[in-house]
Amino acid sequence: MELISNKESDIQKLALKCLMTYKKEFMVPYTEDLECLVEDVTFRDQLAKFSFLSEDCAITEEHRADVFPVILRLVFGKMSSRIGHSKGKSGSKLRQGIVLRFLEGCRNEEVSQFLEIIFHRFGIKHLSLDGSFQITPLGMQTAYLKLVGQFVSVLRTEQTRGHVSSLLQSILSLLNSVQYCLRQRTALLPHTITPLKSIRALCISTVTKLFNVFPAYDFSADRARVYSILVDPNVEKLPDESLQACSPLLLLLESFCSYRLSWLQHHVSGKHVLGYVFDLLHGSGVVNKVVAKVLSMATTLLDGGEEGIATLLPFLRPIVDYIYNTLVSSGNQVTKKKSTLR
Repeated sequence: MELISNKESDIQKLALKCLMTYKKEFMVPYTEDLECLVEDVTFRDQLAKFSFLSEDCAITEEHRADVFPVILRLVFGKMSSRIGHSKGKSGSKLRQGIVLRFLEGCRNEEVSQFLEIIFHRFGIKHLSLDGSFQITPLGMQTAYLKLVGQFVSVLRTEQTRGHVSSLLQSILSLLNSVQYCLRQRTALLPHTITPLKSIRALCISTVTKLFNVFPAYDFSADRARVYSILVDPNVEKLPDESLQACSPLLLLLESFCSYRLSWLQHHVSGKHVLGYVFDLLHGSGVVNKVVAKVLSMATTLLDGGEEGIATLLPFLRPIVDYIYNTLVSSGNQVTKKKSTLR
């Protein structure tokens, strides 16, 4: 079964041929269909025949539970493969989209099976209670995070909702391992540091996507881990890392302003998390885009009812100071222009 999910079509064909020699009752009727699924030229059309959204589904209900694990592994292999060298990336993205749309018609337990295949293939494990982690090759980490981003974007249905926590824990597990490596950077090869930082940013961005796509989902059981692994180790660097662009962490905190106000009641090193956000207003060299984002977060809090206003009140001073300094600066510029004209 392992070889059936291989990304090489020739290996998939041999593995399927070997599997068919067992002549299982639930497999024999679909021999030709499965062979067509492996072929590049017939993959898309055959997958449509397997869709349970179709009235003419090629699989009977009687055989569904037994045949579907084989189909999912074949599909995962095809999704992972590239078509030629010149359009490899575009071909992979196209197939991923086809497969994810196919999964929309699958049952909850079948989506679970597919996720387990993904976790196994990419070497991803759920975060354990003791915070332990495993090292996964950098390229596989990036590929996994991008796939999860697509998975969440396409499957915005109840079937996905049942896997949100598992996806979040897997991302936190990756982030935990990446940040451990970055803390040991003196022992790292220089060329690995930038990819590790990119993966850290992608982890945080993918978590933000989960929160934004599922605003009503109850993440309360995951709150402590999100803070201990994601927010606490990074928020003190926010006033420096977000000067030139909105960092992934800033966008995550923006999501909290919109959907999870109670999550903002948190201190790191004795300072409220929003304190680090509003420090950006007085950061040296901060760009207008970042300032606009911070002020937008303040506006969101103002629109958040009593809880939002209460959350914002302690930070009115830096906001008012920023507005005052901006007005003074603008006034001085006008005065200088008038003096020049005279």
